[in-house]
Amino acid sequence: MHKDQVELELRLLIEEVTKGHEKLLAGEDFGLQGISRRIDAACQAALALPNEEVVEMHPLMQELRTRLQDFSAHLNEAMERAGMPTSGAQPDNAQSEDSHNSDDEGRSDG
Repeated sequence: MHKDQVELELRLLIEEVTKGHEKLLAGEDFGLQGISRRIDAACQAALALPNEEVVEMHPLMQELRTRLQDFSAHLNEAMERAGMPTSGAQPDNAQSEDSHNSDDEGRSDG
């Protein structure tokens, strides 16, 4: 892939992640299925460029990374609000304590 193609793909990915983030914040389906393969391919293509061109791609890759981190943080928050486990959660301890408490509430002593 040539530098111009890599740059275009990175810009398109940034735009797609940004739109997906906006949809997530609006409570809509954000539709980013399959994007991880495209991100991986674009970053690999950028890193395969000559060194001076890789340096030129660095700000775009950094921006993509930042947008993905922001999206991920908001997605984790939305999942937590919905009661879904997140990658940053500690499911073993927190869930086992919560499940024990909810089990105790349903029992009658007698």
